[in-house]
Order: sequence, then C-alpha cells, then structure tokens
Amino acid sequence: THVCHHLRAVAVADPTLWTMINVVNPEFLQELLMRAQQTLLTYELGHIPPTESALSSVRIMMGALDRVESLKYLYSSSHQNKLPEFASDAPKLRSLTLHNAEKVHPRTTVVTAPLFFKDCDLPSLEKLDTALLPFTSVQAMFRSTLKHLSISTCTVPGVTSILLHALQD
Repeated sequence: THVCHHLRAVAVADPTLWTMINVVNPEFLQELLMRAQQTLLTYELGHIPPTESALSSVRIMMGALDRVESLKYLYSSSHQNKLPEFASDAPKLRSLTLHNAEKVHPRTTVVTAPLFFKDCDLPSLEKLDTALLPFTSVQAMFRSTLKHLSISTCTVPGVTSILLHALQD
C-alpha cells in the first residue's frame, strides 16, 4: 500500500490496534499476537473452516488464552472433536459469549456442545451470554464472579431453581 512510512510505523508500534483477533492465517496470527505485545485481547471465533491452517490458528489462539479479556464464539457442532479443548486457564477473561450457530433449539434437536471452560480457572469472569446451548454446557461455566448472565432459549425443567441455587454458591 501507499501509506506514508511514519504513519505505518506509528500503527505497527501501537499494540492497541492489534488486539481484536479472528481466526486467520497462522503466520499472520503470530504477527498480530506479537504486535499486541501484552495488551489484553478480544477473540471472535465464527465460522471455522475444517482446514489445518484454521485449526492451527485456533491452537495458537488458545495458547494465548491467558491474555484474553473478551471471547465471542459462534459454536457449531461441526467444530466438535475438531477444535482443541478450552483447557487453558483464562485469568483475565471478563466477558464470554457463546452462541449456537445452527439456530436450532436444544429441546427439539440434540445439540452437541462441549463443556466449555468446565475445569478452567476463570477468576475474572463477569459476563456470560449464551444462546441455544444445552443447559449442562451453560451451567458448567457458572462462576461466583458473574455479574451479568444471559441465557437465551434454554428450556430445562426446574431451571429457575437451578439458577437460584447457583447464585447462592
């Protein structure tokens, strides 16, 4: 491109310009993570093609999960058994959004969803927003630090008492 050298140098040197990360080419992703330095990151995972390049990018992203402040994940059951488990701790994760991409209701269709972050340390999680996921997957993400909880179209008998019990813990 024909950007002046000074403007390019300023942009490349500013870590805040490199913190919003989507699944991209692994080499470019490494460059983004390097340019972001130690700035907190925002990940947005949408449609992830089942290519080795995309899966490599997701593995790299999960390797830097300790730097992520916000994660938005449009989950698809086609990702099941193809993506690495979210097994890393996410000590700085404050906002987690998980929506089912299939737009099917978990009561009428079997939705396979991993138990996201079930055994991970999430000491800063304040906001959890889920849609069209089985309640067991959602419940596994409850933390005592939650301040905002949104669960869309999750019909489970007795869900109100389960939520009240979780709030007491």
